[in-house]
Amino acid sequence: MKKRAIIIIMISFVLAASSCKKSNEEEKSNSTESSPTCSYLDERAPSIVNLSPANGSVDVSNDLNRIIVTFNQTMNSTAYFAGNCITYPMDFDSSWNDEKTEFTINFLSNLDKKECVFVLTKFTSSDGYDLIPFVYFFTVENDLTNDITVPEVLSYSPSIGNVVSVSTSEFNISFSDAFINNSTVIVKEDSNSSCSHGIDDFSYEWDKSTNTFVFKPKSELLPSLCRFSIQFTKVEVNYTTEEAFISLLTAVPLCFSVQ
Repeated sequence: MKKRAIIIIMISFVLAASSCKKSNEEEKSNSTESSPTCSYLDERAPSIVNLSPANGSVDVSNDLNRIIVTFNQTMNSTAYFAGNCITYPMDFDSSWNDEKTEFTINFLSNLDKKECVFVLTKFTSSDGYDLIPFVYFFTVENDLTNDITVPEVLSYSPSIGNVVSVSTSEFNISFSDAFINNSTVIVKEDSNSSCSHGIDDFSYEWDKSTNTFVFKPKSELLPSLCRFSIQFTKVEVNYTTEEAFISLLTAVPLCFSVQ
């Protein structure tokens, strides 16, 4: 079946939003007990202080021509994001202000969807600390539902960024909403990961009774630093027009150190 897919745009999109690293103090230490953590968990990590339009806005005009994201500190020029409101080929551009505190996504055509979900990832401060992946959403005017539900992470077990033993048998991510039945899962390893196990060395499943995603190594882990990201999408097919629509639900990081 020929499909004209509306595709999630990727600007060298890497969902693994974390760039886990040791602090300067840890790098200077010779202690084998020092353990790296995901840099977005550091108190010095950047945060978003303003969004235009505001997160969760309803009935945004479909001739909206830009999104503006403002940070609390100077950022570098790296910017990775994905959204289901922009279509392929690229019908947008993006830019930073001179101070590198304000990032703008400019739309080159009218928004063609009623529900807009963006995931902002791999935004890094000038000091090298990462923004934790941020889910940004709004509805466009004349959308009669106005009921976007973006799943939220309730808990990680073990906690994200933790040091775990080689015998750890599973990693659990619990979500707020039961979106699992209609979602497609894509797991990616961060390019800076040094994990002893690749993607194919893990399996995953859903615990539907608790809305929990379970990520399991197929064999015992080895000492290493593992950084993954997990993307959840849904695919809807219009069999009348033979079009396939790919919508981004959310994306979450997973980072742990094995010792």
